[in-house]
Amino acid sequence: MRALGITAALLFAACGDDDGDDVGAPISVEADETTTSAVPPEEASAPAVVEGCKEMVEAAAPALAARSFPDNPDVTWSVGEASVTDAGLATVEVVPTPDEVGYPAFRLVTVCERDEAVLVGAYAREGDGWVLLFTTDERPEIVLPETAG
Repeated sequence: MRALGITAALLFAACGDDDGDDVGAPISVEADETTTSAVPPEEASAPAVVEGCKEMVEAAAPALAARSFPDNPDVTWSVGEASVTDAGLATVEVVPTPDEVGYPAFRLVTVCERDEAVLVGAYAREGDGWVLLFTTDERPEIVLPETAG
């Protein structure tokens, strides 16, 4: 099977960040079509942009964060603004209260599919940048870089 690399830039807004740090650096994501799928290759190369994806991701973010950190059931997740690329990848910043999860903020990376936001991975704020905390098995063709701005 022929591998097809596609790079999309995710622009992250520094939601709720009023200390002036520039943490909104783009994160590039590569989709490698080396996995078997029933989806035709032209559709599998990049997620489709779904109408209302931004709003869907913002609404789903607290539940996605709670499922991602089940050891912290009493945390309330504040949701920042979401952004969606032309490639159909969406991100949203979430902040835990109280700050007991281990990092001050997270960026959830999702793909909107029909009527749900599917979690692909998450970044944790570390210093002035973001480090990849985890990925899921939901979309294995999407490879997230280890760090971001």
